Amino acid sequence: MQEQIPIHSFSKINTDISIKEISQRNEEEYFPAHRHNFYELIFFTEGKGTHRIDFTDYEVANNLVYFISPGQIHEMQTKDRKGYVIVISKEVFYNIQKIENISFSALFNNIQQVKIAIKDPTDFNMLISLLKNEQNKTNTNKHLLRNYVSAILITCIESSNIEKDKEQDYRIYRLMDEINQSFRKERTGKFYSDKLCISLKHLNDISNKILGRTLTQLIHERIILEAKREIAYTNKSIKEIAYELGFKDPAYFNRFFKKFIKQTPETFRRISK
Repeated sequence: MQEQIPIHSFSKINTDISIKEISQRNEEEYFPAHRHNFYELIFFTEGKGTHRIDFTDYEVANNLVYFISPGQIHEMQTKDRKGYVIVISKEVFYNIQKIENISFSALFNNIQQVKIAIKDPTDFNMLISLLKNEQNKTNTNKHLLRNYVSAILITCIESSNIEKDKEQDYRIYRLMDEINQSFRKERTGKFYSDKLCISLKHLNDISNKILGRTLTQLIHERIILEAKREIAYTNKSIKEIAYELGFKDPAYFNRFFKKFIKQTPETFRRISK
């Protein structure tokens, strides 16, 4: 156990996009559990095993794409794996969304899905090759890199079953972004409705319609997820975790956690090892 969850930082020089082949070597890149400060797209052309994302195990199979957002914890236990990892900085990701006027956050925020099966692997592999070839040039064209990544993300959207209501998508994914940024300090629905310039009732209606959960439930789920991450993957004391998550009373944090998980934090830590 460690004091902090390992964070992989973007290290590609002179660009904010990187693509590389998945290798059997360099196990530390995929295992043990870690998180990123960037967006990551993992495309398996071959492989078997499991890909664990925030305590859920998913099957690894041919022509599956996984989407890992900043802060998520994941690890892979696979064999005979082949494919590609595409890394996108936050700045480029937001810029591509703005240019395309499409919410690619739908792919990465784990609301509806964390993986998709590509409908046309041949065309998708062609886009992957174009991105890889451009990156490997001596004078890489950053605009082409972004265009290829944009085409790859659009293809993923088209292969998914994500709802296409753009107005509601925009609001719900912006809400999730705001919760991710502020959940440690802001627990009231009004804070988030004010951020989105929507009435609290309307925002709750949107949340219930799309996700089947109230705004309060979304906030509580986000707190619990971060609590589980810290309890399972670090050696911080439960009291320290409680304070970091904005609880002034560790005893209340224990009751809050047990209400949702049906276990005490100590029990959850013990069975998570």
